[in-house]
Amino acid sequence: MKKPTVNVREKNLETLRNEILQEMVVYLNCGLIGPQQDPLIWWRQEKNKYPRLSLMARRYLGIPSTSSESERLFFTAGDIVSDKRTSLSLDSVSYLLFLNKNL
Repeated sequence: MKKPTVNVREKNLETLRNEILQEMVVYLNCGLIGPQQDPLIWWRQEKNKYPRLSLMARRYLGIPSTSSESERLFFTAGDIVSDKRTSLSLDSVSYLLFLNKNL
């Protein structure tokens, strides 16, 4: 009987998954930062300890300094939902906005 072969890619994905899970366990067991501490600075300081999580944190915790992008999106939504298109569902409007901004 042949032993099942493990695809190299599957093995690499499993290794990556285990590394990410281990990083998350270490992060979840560390203490909370103080209320006066800047989370972005903390993540920059801890990037060697949490390389994958710090990349995600710095990407998703950064807040745009202006509201211009949200204003543009609101203006585009107004163009999509015109008097003739008032019966569009919320999902349809969301899909149309997504396509408009990403194509």
